[in-house]
Amino acid sequence: MPEVDLGDVAVMPGLVNAHTHLELSYLRDEVAPASEFVSWIRALLAARRQQPDARSAEVLAAIRGAVVEAIACGTAVVGDISNTLASFGALARSPLAGVVFYEIVKFNAPDPEAVVERARREIDALGPAAMVRTSLAAHAPYSVAPLVFRAIRKEVDRDAFAPCSVHLAESAEETEFIRTAGGPWRTLLEELGSWDAAWTAPGGTPVQYLDDNGFLDARVLAVHGVQMSPTI
Repeated sequence: MPEVDLGDVAVMPGLVNAHTHLELSYLRDEVAPASEFVSWIRALLAARRQQPDARSAEVLAAIRGAVVEAIACGTAVVGDISNTLASFGALARSPLAGVVFYEIVKFNAPDPEAVVERARREIDALGPAAMVRTSLAAHAPYSVAPLVFRAIRKEVDRDAFAPCSVHLAESAEETEFIRTAGGPWRTLLEELGSWDAAWTAPGGTPVQYLDDNGFLDARVLAVHGVQMSPTI
């Protein structure tokens, strides 16, 4: 076989980006950094409200552009978080493999099983794709009710190989919320009309909270985790 001199490069397997938000690509440079995570979330929510159509030409074009950029950077596999499933089509038509995690955000949920069942029906309506799978994900301990966590776990367990995802221990405010049921996350939930007055703080840490609820196992991607501490 002929030799090909690639120059001063490294030949390596394709990269795995285990946590992307492709449907937010249209917001690049639109949300400024903030000193508090909840302040940044407020800005993100405000920016998203300016574009209510998740499948607008602008959003879909930005998703396609992000997929092209990922491939150009050597990415071969993605784990994409989606609240709308808008990224599924672009990924299914691309050379990338991966999982689209349909993320559930529901803190006040009188019927948690119905919330998860509705999400499952939307996933099923997408149909199959050669290299892109779909699964469910929970957003975070401060935005998902305990019984919704359990309903997601129950649904994911129907497939022994299905992965799951959750943002976990990503801010000091989250730790405060789980410990005391107060702080900036409580304020934001109340402002959004999402607070559940029946919810009580479990105490401890976010990791302990989800583990006590039977949510964590080897198939769960715990994302960010910057407020975790060693277990003694």
